[in-house]
Amino acid sequence: MSDKHDLTMQASTAAAVPGTPAAAPGGITPARERGEAGRGGLALACRWLAVLALAAVILPWRPAMPGEGLDPSWMAALNQALAQGLVFGRDIVFTLGPYAGVFTRVFHPATDGLMLAASAVFLLGYASATLQLTRGAGRVLPLLLALMIAGALSHDVLLLGYPLLVSAAWYRHCRGLDAQVEPGSAWRKPLAALLMFAPFGLLPLVKGSMLPACAAALLLCVLLLASRRAWGVALVMLLAPPLAAMALWQAAGQPLAALGPYLHSLVAMISGYEEGMALDGPAIDLALYLLPALALLAAIALRRGEAFRLRAFLLLSFAAFLFLCFKGGFVRHDDHALIAASAIAFAGLVFALAAPSWPGAGLAVLGAAAGWAIALHYTEATPARYAMNVARTALGVSEGLALRARGDALAQAYRARLAALRREHEVPLMKGSSDIYSFWQSDLFAAGNQWNPRPVIQSYAAYSPMLAGLNAAHLAGARAPDMVLMRVTPIDGKYPTLDDGPSWPVLMRDYRPVAFRDNFLYLAHAPAPASPQAPVLKADAMLGVPVTVPDSAVPLMAKLDVEPSLAGRLRAFALKPAALRIRVTLRDGSEHDYKLVSGMARAGFVLSPLVRNSTEFALMYGAPGALRAQQVTRFTVEAAEGGAYAWQSHYRVTLTPAPVTPAADPASLFQHDPLGDLAPADRTAQRREGACMGSLLVLNETYPAPASARIGHVLSAEGWLVAQPQTMRPPARTYLSLTDASGHVRYAPTRAMPRLDVQDMIGAGPLPDLGYTAYLDPAGLHGRQTLGVAYASEGELVSCSNTRVALQFAD
Repeated sequence: MSDKHDLTMQASTAAAVPGTPAAAPGGITPARERGEAGRGGLALACRWLAVLALAAVILPWRPAMPGEGLDPSWMAALNQALAQGLVFGRDIVFTLGPYAGVFTRVFHPATDGLMLAASAVFLLGYASATLQLTRGAGRVLPLLLALMIAGALSHDVLLLGYPLLVSAAWYRHCRGLDAQVEPGSAWRKPLAALLMFAPFGLLPLVKGSMLPACAAALLLCVLLLASRRAWGVALVMLLAPPLAAMALWQAAGQPLAALGPYLHSLVAMISGYEEGMALDGPAIDLALYLLPALALLAAIALRRGEAFRLRAFLLLSFAAFLFLCFKGGFVRHDDHALIAASAIAFAGLVFALAAPSWPGAGLAVLGAAAGWAIALHYTEATPARYAMNVARTALGVSEGLALRARGDALAQAYRARLAALRREHEVPLMKGSSDIYSFWQSDLFAAGNQWNPRPVIQSYAAYSPMLAGLNAAHLAGARAPDMVLMRVTPIDGKYPTLDDGPSWPVLMRDYRPVAFRDNFLYLAHAPAPASPQAPVLKADAMLGVPVTVPDSAVPLMAKLDVEPSLAGRLRAFALKPAALRIRVTLRDGSEHDYKLVSGMARAGFVLSPLVRNSTEFALMYGAPGALRAQQVTRFTVEAAEGGAYAWQSHYRVTLTPAPVTPAADPASLFQHDPLGDLAPADRTAQRREGACMGSLLVLNETYPAPASARIGHVLSAEGWLVAQPQTMRPPARTYLSLTDASGHVRYAPTRAMPRLDVQDMIGAGPLPDLGYTAYLDPAGLHGRQTLGVAYASEGELVSCSNTRVALQFAD
């Protein structure tokens, strides 16, 4: 006898016995639900409290203002792209779409209304699913759901969790029908399907990673309803997402013909992300996630007393959610692990709501404990901090309502933020159109410049030959920007020239350096005829075996066709690709080791000379010998330790000259800060050492700053520092310190800068200038030295014990 037949007979028997209520899912009876209502309606209040929590976190009551740096720049850039009428999937290719504001909640006067309307659509679906799922669930579980939503550690889980919540709601509905306790009507189910599945069309227009999550949940729900012959509801489910997507796409000013290319571009971005942005982290996090995840899946698989198709539906729904959140949290294993931490806690709670029982409650506790243990590695995951998150959510609603009630208050705050951003790097207003590399788009907008972006708007995200080729074609085409601001800013320890590698030959040929300030090289468009170049080397190579690089008077472009093995592809699917490394030997005899991304290596990049920052990029336009010491004489590609099985042992190497159109003495553009010394007032100050509140963020345009570095043509640094944490007062003066092997210390004064990103991180409102920056000529520095940070405050000169970088200067 089938599980479904058993359940149906039990329900029928119970209904036939006077005074015996039919059993609802998880043993909840109509009498119990009426009892809850009779106890003052607390259960209903808790359900609606969860909806209010959703409204507090989904609707952008008090949106964030544009910021500076990597993430804030793309957030502002996507708003700006929409405001300019650029087409996503054609003019803009990124991991987020025209409704990115639903996720980022960043304000722009031209897109705020659209962000509010789309967020309301999302809220309506979320509220419908939540009310359905929490029906008859008592008071405790809906209250916990409300608290989890209001104090969420990761906003990603709010999006990724929606398809799971919808699936769980329909699971409960179908299980209730099987138990003959679920009320229904001719209109209720199709309307619920419309409300819940319309956001499935919105979410991929918000963030690309939602495409597989929504597709999996949609497929499972349609199959479940079709298997029950609920054809009308299944049809509504099937049609609601594409119809909503088309309507919302056009509402955002996007041509309908571009929707297909946009979805196709998402596939390219998602597939490239896994290797392009991969980072390793503590292995214990994976165990903390996988153990409760497997326990939850086992509990679902072993459930009895319900139809097999319901059990299979629930199992696959949770498996899809847990797998996608596993990838989302651990492909880039930094604070993205908070996605996994939040997801495992969320999954346990949703299971307890979908199938109320003591085992379900136990799994909810286990998921919460595992999520807390993971979160402790990345944030202060204490009850007090969680309560603070809940309080901030409530405060954001009240402050946001007050702001929006004051007419143009948000627009005024937006203009004030742009004025503050203009002080950050003081980018001028330029004639014609412009773009900026590698990121930092906010600086361009703040100055009022006409933005003419390459399709993949931030260089680190051009993960594949196709994506990098789009950017290079834009630069070489008729719509190329008149001015390019170049700041070489490699992330994650990658070979510095990998980002947008195919664009470098175009920049070197068709643009000329005209200015240099704040580590930005200003390049003016001056197209030159393209001349095909014959390869100087085409050869097969082996991982781990050095390849000799021919001597060349011009830069050499490399294409390295390294392919994964079958085992490597399986590993990439399960988690992420094994890492590749490239080790280069320079003409001066030094060796340097970097991360290599195979997709970027196939696209092509400047292998020689080794160009690590904008200063060295500028010097490529000068005399041929300016970077001779940094010419690569040989290189070795190898898998990171333990990953050799994941890559094919042989790969193809192609080296091609990339001529540079010369410019007159680019070094004359540099304006170095004086190495200097202590200010007179600080020479007699009492000196001490201590831990400082602050950080050295960028060293020679490498972010984050490395623990050691070899210094060539420039020594530049950026960071922030607080002298008195209680009052957030900055130092009177901040210095870089250089200590040689004999213990002699030299001090270099720095310039103050706002560091709006730090203000946003601290969340304390307007603050004094906490940032510092310096751009030094290292010509008089030799040998091994230790870079540190010191500051003057209230008659003391404090050396920061938590900032030490080992430097090796060229002799």
